[in-house]
Amino acid sequence: MRSNRFLGTLLLLGTLSLVIMGCNKGETPSDSSSSGSKQSASAAGGGAGGGDGASIFSAKCAGCHKLGSKGGGNAPELTHIGGEKDAASLAEFVKNPKSKNPGSRMPAFEGKISDADMKTLTEYLASQK
Repeated sequence: MRSNRFLGTLLLLGTLSLVIMGCNKGETPSDSSSSGSKQSASAAGGGAGGGDGASIFSAKCAGCHKLGSKGGGNAPELTHIGGEKDAASLAEFVKNPKSKNPGSRMPAFEGKISDADMKTLTEYLASQK
């Protein structure tokens, strides 16, 4: 009985660490600047921010979320999120997910993404219909 509890605890800790590491995949403290999110990407849907929406998604979101054939993880798929949410409501959620969904496991990105990149990212996501 004790060994089952021990194995269950190990499994839970291992799963939690994978989730935490997956959501921060490729993210370093320097990623909070708009220059850290400028990567080449060949997807449409750019915006007015410091990078295009697809490259910001790749840098900040694709470790957890899938969008079309890009990214992946245990977080909700965002392929058609624009059919459900507009850019303003997406920005509010991305900045502070728990304010909209107290049970959300997504980390808050307020202060981790520049305002310009947040606008570009959420306009890109809102265009995904």
